[in-house]
Amino acid sequence: MSKFLIFLLVLTTLISLSEFQKAPKNPPKNPPKIGPKNDRCHQTKVEGKDCGGTRWWYVAKEKVCKPFQYKGCGGNQNNFDSFASCQKACKGH
Repeated sequence: MSKFLIFLLVLTTLISLSEFQKAPKNPPKNPPKIGPKNDRCHQTKVEGKDCGGTRWWYVAKEKVCKPFQYKGCGGNQNNFDSFASCQKACKGH
């Protein structure tokens, strides 16, 4: 019985290793260059996307944190990434 368990363990390990070593199905189209040309001044232009998402601000009159749609640029310090961080910073103000 123990030989059978060892056989299964070895077989499972070999299958796992063969799956791990396969090339990715969708390799990156522009893999990062290795060497000095990989610094920020030699990278291609990537415009990105709107990634602001929901942020939280403290409404002093109401003494409560409320969500808003952050656009991703600018603003002021009344801008928190979570309700908990807003509450922690502004509780009692």
